[in-house]
Amino acid sequence: MMLLIKKILPQRALSIVLLMAPIVAHAEIEFKLPRSTDSVEFLLGFGHGYDETAFRGEKSLSEPSIAIAILTENFYLDVHQVSYKLMPTKDFTLKVFGNSDALPVEEDIPSELNIKSGDSFDVGMSIEKQFDRLRIGLFSAVDVTGTHDGYKFELSTGFDKVSDNIRSGMTIGARYEDQKRSNYYYGVAPKEGSANLAAYEVQGEWTAFAEAMYLHEISHGIAFVANTSISSLGKSAKKSSRTKNDTDIADFETFVALVWQFPVL
Repeated sequence: MMLLIKKILPQRALSIVLLMAPIVAHAEIEFKLPRSTDSVEFLLGFGHGYDETAFRGEKSLSEPSIAIAILTENFYLDVHQVSYKLMPTKDFTLKVFGNSDALPVEEDIPSELNIKSGDSFDVGMSIEKQFDRLRIGLFSAVDVTGTHDGYKFELSTGFDKVSDNIRSGMTIGARYEDQKRSNYYYGVAPKEGSANLAAYEVQGEWTAFAEAMYLHEISHGIAFVANTSISSLGKSAKKSSRTKNDTDIADFETFVALVWQFPVL
């Protein structure tokens, strides 16, 4: 499943996107390195990740990963998303972005379970305020393709610890997805009902999420990264025949990677 991890940190941040082969899945994180990214830079990295979701029929994934991205001080681009920071300061960041939605691809799910692939595209905005090591963030996004027209909203808090070559951080938060988005993911329309899928309408609801990140810069522009994230499954979604009825976890992902960022312009 595609899992998008977002964390808005101060300027001079290095951004990576991990593409979990062989499916089209990715996890994006941002973390601060003790060097400037004033030039246009390219990022390349390799690693390994594990991902498990609540969707029935989807297998746990443990696969090699590759990272590719182009970025500047405020601009970020990869194959799944684009973002830009508007007039960031040392302790405040406003970001606008667009990204493809996070759903399983069809070949990972048995056809009789009829899981939808990621066809939507979100546009949104995020705000983060930094208080020394503590940060507080707001995030909102809405589908602009007409696929489901749903929106999501997040509140988060976390902390970062930074030394000359090591950065670690942790984030916890709450996420609200409206009825349109939740039902598109987890609901079963009457016309989709079958022997394996009972018709069911999922309600909009709040869920929780958490993630932890560790970065060790081995040398100039080369770093070891480890990241783990988990999100809860809402009570309404848990009752759907699309999901496993023995879990409260919507998605769990962990990965390690070695990344290299270098200027190209």
